[in-house]
Amino acid sequence: MKSLSRRALADLVGCAALFALVALLVWAISPGERLTQRVYLFIPIYLVLVLGGYIAWFQIERDVREPRWLLQALGSIALGAALFIVCVLYGLYGDSSLSMFAAAQSTGIMIGMTEIVCPGYTFIALSGWVRCLVLRRDSKAGCSA
Repeated sequence: MKSLSRRALADLVGCAALFALVALLVWAISPGERLTQRVYLFIPIYLVLVLGGYIAWFQIERDVREPRWLLQALGSIALGAALFIVCVLYGLYGDSSLSMFAAAQSTGIMIGMTEIVCPGYTFIALSGWVRCLVLRRDSKAGCSA
């Protein structure tokens, strides 16, 4: 397979993996919602993550000889968990009667930044790993963890 067609296939597979991850997320966070409401929630999230994904995929592959997508995904989960704990503690400091999730949501932009890291970048890294598997399928270099 030619290099350009392999890259196009890898991009398509990466976008499909991102599509599946975002669809699962939207389905999980909007139980009981109608399909049209879920689609309205899905579209902007997916478009932002595809744009961010393309930027990350090409930037990281250009700068790093062998990107470690799975380690980046695990790192973003760990960083997201740490940021979530900070959000909860900060929210509870303001009002100790709040539940854990209400305290995190009360922090405003902090919880948004947490969501950008995890699941946002986590999804980009996982789909980047899937994309890397397609890019490196016939070559000797594999996608490392």
